Amino acid sequence: MPATRLRQDYRASADATLTDSNHDTLTSRGSITLSAAELAGLTLHAGDTNATLTVTASNGTATSAPQTIALTVTPEAPALTIASPTLTVSEDGTVALGIGETPINAGDTVTVKITGLPADATLTDSNHDTLTITAGSITLSAAELAGLTLHAGDTNAP
Repeated sequence: MPATRLRQDYRASADATLTDSNHDTLTSRGSITLSAAELAGLTLHAGDTNATLTVTASNGTATSAPQTIALTVTPEAPALTIASPTLTVSEDGTVALGIGETPINAGDTVTVKITGLPADATLTDSNHDTLTITAGSITLSAAELAGLTLHAGDTNAP
């Protein structure tokens, strides 16, 4: 069987990989030539980048016309967890909000936005840092969600 050249006409995503039927990771930075054995069970593990793959076959003296595969990567949202959808807190009291997130990919940077915070409320995290609320809204990093506590004021609406 002729060797097949797979040219990826896109800027390769750092987390996209190719594996063969032996689960061997095949290295590619834009172009790769594969043997018939490597084509068996060839699997693309997509990263975050859409791609147009151009494929040709060659027997060493002649090359086939190129064919393309359009690859669209559908983004997935991180999982958001709320420990309790209903909380009660005394005036001037505190309550842990119990908000967590789980990224789809371990290296993803995830932020969480909270809106509708009362004007006289404050938030702190597990480091006891006071977090800045602007116009009843705040965007937090995953680290800031740890120990996230609302310090209520006198009102229950923004």
